[in-house]
Amino acid sequence: MQKSYLPGELIRQIRIRKGYRQSYIQNMNFDSSDSLVTLSRVENLRQDPTGKTLVDLLSKVELPHEQFFCPYMEDQPAESFVLRHQIAYILDRAEDDRGMQSLARELIDEFKSKLDFDSLVNKQLWLSLKTRLDIIEGIAGEETLQMIWEGLKLTYPEFDEKDFDGDVLIFYECDLLLNLAGFHANSGDFARAAGILRRVLEGYEKLSVSEQQKDTVLSAIHNSLTAVLLRKGDYKAALEASENAMNASIKETNKTRLAHSAYLRAQALFHAKEDLEKSKALLIQVYFAFALLKMEAKSKRVLEDYQSFFGGSFETYGVENIEYKLPDDFFDLQYGSSLSVNELGKLLKQFRLSSGLKPADVYRGICSQSFYSRVERGERGDIGYFILEALFERLGRDPDLYVNYFSSMTEFRESNLRQRYIDRSFFDNAEEAEAALDELLAMADHSEGLRLQWLMFAKAIKKYENGELDEELSELLVSAIKVTVPDFSDERISDLRLTRLESSIINSIAYLHLDAGRLEYGVELLKRLRESIKKSCMDESSKFKYSTSLLLNLSIDLDNLKQHEEALECAEEYESLSQRYGVFHRLNDIAHVKMEILLHLGRKDEAIAYAAMAYFSGHLTVRENELAELDKFIQKNLGIVFPRDLGFVFHREK
Repeated sequence: MQKSYLPGELIRQIRIRKGYRQSYIQNMNFDSSDSLVTLSRVENLRQDPTGKTLVDLLSKVELPHEQFFCPYMEDQPAESFVLRHQIAYILDRAEDDRGMQSLARELIDEFKSKLDFDSLVNKQLWLSLKTRLDIIEGIAGEETLQMIWEGLKLTYPEFDEKDFDGDVLIFYECDLLLNLAGFHANSGDFARAAGILRRVLEGYEKLSVSEQQKDTVLSAIHNSLTAVLLRKGDYKAALEASENAMNASIKETNKTRLAHSAYLRAQALFHAKEDLEKSKALLIQVYFAFALLKMEAKSKRVLEDYQSFFGGSFETYGVENIEYKLPDDFFDLQYGSSLSVNELGKLLKQFRLSSGLKPADVYRGICSQSFYSRVERGERGDIGYFILEALFERLGRDPDLYVNYFSSMTEFRESNLRQRYIDRSFFDNAEEAEAALDELLAMADHSEGLRLQWLMFAKAIKKYENGELDEELSELLVSAIKVTVPDFSDERISDLRLTRLESSIINSIAYLHLDAGRLEYGVELLKRLRESIKKSCMDESSKFKYSTSLLLNLSIDLDNLKQHEEALECAEEYESLSQRYGVFHRLNDIAHVKMEILLHLGRKDEAIAYAAMAYFSGHLTVRENELAELDKFIQKNLGIVFPRDLGFVFHREK
């Protein structure tokens, strides 16, 4: 939860929680640079704090500087991050699956042994994971309830579940409150559970968070509320909550939550007798979605529900024969480790030295030598969000693993607008995309540096979406990469350490060659980019973020070059990464690609299974024209006509 907040919001919330008035903060013996007027402006998001003011204010509310910027930093943070990620992955799959529950229990116990509980954030995190598993297993008792309360009171000492302020939730309070609601629901007190969830929902909707972050959390809350209302028998309210959950999950689409939302929606439609045909269609779609996510227990539960609801079954096209297992290397994830540090500069220097890099290898094209030197020495705390992100990426690190960085209000808004522009561009909403771009240009100077590079890439996206695949587009992409890599050439790609934006630009350059029919050269560029990522990305999550589009393109084009075995290798690497991170819409993409590759390899039964997963689960994620093209391919090449009576594609319903 901490990452959601702007600096002023978090300072205000912690000050209030500790019972400090603004005047008390002002009267403490600190530098006069942060007057009461400044504090008020910072807290109300009318003024961004300077680096020095921010550190002073953090000290005054007794929140350590390192906890604000690096709240999870420990002696071995990387190892703990691996475990935390694995536990979250397994908990998402643990309902109805005793094997997953047992595995989660082992990992949570191991996680506890590695955490420094002097950090309230770490302790709160562990308590949220532990109590969530208790509730999933159905063994939550008085001890679990006390642990939930203990976790909440770490940061909210005056917490009262009947009268808490939902719009000031910080750290893992939201997770613990979802667990508290789950505890009451398991105890049969559905009204109490629903009341907690509605208060959390009301509060979270007020927060100044990114659209993606808000949709992620809102879908979780709406799902929990739907499940409680279904158990309560309040089917009309469950219908409304399930629709809200689907709306949020459709926009988020990165996690397994979309399949869960659709499953709950199907149940709500059936029990409310609102639309039995939609319920039936959704259950079919959800079955194949869970199969795509390799959630065997959930797939079996859907089949049982379908039989119970409608007294029959549906064709599964051999999907049940696809092997269900965790990715082969799931327990071998590697993250570069580092010692605990109190300052971002020390962390950057530590990562640089461990990779054997010179300062110029990191800052070149991103910031000046003098600026970077001062950052490493701890003399610059006011590092812009986009610069900090790029520096970490040059070091092959995923900043989200090591730094919960709070952007300024301007950068926060800018980041949201960038994401909106990309989303609207790729989903054929040119008017909203253009509006987002106009607002971006009005709020910040995009004439040089990282902002110029992003703007050039944005213009390239627009040209590509308009079908302008010409020499001017190619020159625009090359000019964009040269903003930060002046001596760029195709031959050097394998040896470059790249930011994610640089990687995306190179991927687009390769794609232009592929679109122009220069398959061999385009594939060669993608292979060089893949080699660069393998060499420089130190964290597995960085590899995921950099590699997915690349591996998808490689899979498709190697298959077009009739290099089917190598294409399948890339597709399975893509599938493994997407499985590990629960990225549902990417799995839907790769199912389509794997279907074609397996068909070319003569493995027809497997091709049919992936075709079914791509087609049916695709009704939850893709556009109508894409489904139509997929349907034609399946009929022509596999001789299968899938049912036309699904009658329900959620994102077209409204």
